[in-house]
Amino acid sequence: MISTLSGKFIEFNVTFSHASELGGDLTSLISQTNAYYLLHRVRVTLPGRDNRLDFLADVDKDPEHLPDAIFESEIPEGTSDINDARSSVKVVGVVSNPNRPTSQSPKVELGLQTGDSGWIYARLPDPSMGLLKLPDVIRADGVHLDPNNFWVSEGLDSNHQRTFTLHLLDYRADANVIGNYTLVFARPVDDTIPPSTTILFNGPSKGTDPVSITPETQIVFMATDNEGGSGVASILKKIVGVDPDFIAAYPMNISRLGSAEL
Repeated sequence: MISTLSGKFIEFNVTFSHASELGGDLTSLISQTNAYYLLHRVRVTLPGRDNRLDFLADVDKDPEHLPDAIFESEIPEGTSDINDARSSVKVVGVVSNPNRPTSQSPKVELGLQTGDSGWIYARLPDPSMGLLKLPDVIRADGVHLDPNNFWVSEGLDSNHQRTFTLHLLDYRADANVIGNYTLVFARPVDDTIPPSTTILFNGPSKGTDPVSITPETQIVFMATDNEGGSGVASILKKIVGVDPDFIAAYPMNISRLGSAEL
């Protein structure tokens, strides 16, 4: 579903009914329905499983929609109990955040909390800020995670700014498995195109270069990078003769009279 407005689902339900011409309740194979928040389609890679994708879900419907269960696409071999197709998931914390990957160092290290066995899940801000592809994740013991079990999602924060979140799902056979992972990002090409900077005036203004403003006019700094660029890490500004050095370019006003070079 695509919407022209940003928002999120706060509640959803599911119901079903029986068609009387098909036998009604007496012939139905469905006894109940349960609506869960689906986080992602993942793959259970344990022995005896099929090659179809499975479902990582939030069952307890916590406010952050952290996953706590995996529902497999089929009941595992050697059993007929549907409960065996559901596994618990433990959310673990990040103990060592990765550095930002670069063209010189596209591989970065991530450390996760240890001491838990079974399926574990972690999420953290994408160290590439959504600019690079992540084709591989390698656990410290040499195991390559299934490509369906790590991904980057895009969202909006409370200020409607874009966010990029890295998600990781892994199975630990025992609690002694090392919690270190190597994130292998695609090596970026050299960025030779600088970002484009724009100054906006919120209030009375006249002209282009120079621009005449009043003390009530707010100056707003904007910057965008080209598609595939390395992004805009920060915007700095300096009023010549006033600021001793470049400082963060927050929205500002110039109250003193006369000319100013920005």
